[in-house]
Amino acid sequence: FMFADGSRFAGRMRDGKACGKGTLTRQGKRLRVEYEPECDLRKAHADPVVLEELAAECILTEARIPVSSVMKGGHDVQPGDFSHIRSIDGKLAVARPFRANRPLLNASSLKGKVVVVQRGAVTLSRKLRYVQHAGGIAMVI
Repeated sequence: FMFADGSRFAGRMRDGKACGKGTLTRQGKRLRVEYEPECDLRKAHADPVVLEELAAECILTEARIPVSSVMKGGHDVQPGDFSHIRSIDGKLAVARPFRANRPLLNASSLKGKVVVVQRGAVTLSRKLRYVQHAGGIAMVI
């Protein structure tokens, strides 16, 4: 479950309500938490009972990602012709907000990086525009 502030809850849910324990990632910290029974996470960002702090989330800093399809260039580029593609090497960075549905809050740290975003909320072209404005060299969904 993704909260409006970018925090994420991973755990069992039923009809938008937390069921038992789970992991809350908030402001770079990972916490093992438990919400009140039948706590509806869609209505309010209720404070959970924190059971323990977990090790930092492991995020790749570099990766080689094969491009499966791209259409770029003039009208002379034919579908299936990838001769215009160039290699892109860069460090990965996570967009904030993760859905990239508005201008990115961490834009200054994204320049020259491959930006990871979550699908949904807005069109891919809008997400890409926010990543480009932040100086990202590519976007991974």
